[in-house]
Amino acid sequence: TGIPLMYFDQSKWQLQPYGNYVHPISIFSRNYQPKMHELFVKSKAPKIDFGIGYRHRPNESSLLVATKKAAKP
Repeated sequence: TGIPLMYFDQSKWQLQPYGNYVHPISIFSRNYQPKMHELFVKSKAPKIDFGIGYRHRPNESSLLVATKKAAKP
């Protein structure tokens, strides 16, 4: 499942996208995230050579690895 990008405070999370973020399948079309697409493009997300989830076809899958940053003292 996908957590909307707006829930990741980028001062607290390191975000690393992989794959290709494309529009959701038709039943979830209202959940398209333009900012997610922007993150994938700006980050030049590395391609992945496997499919996962609803978008399991080549060049359609995307993964977002979110790693919590260390707390500042």
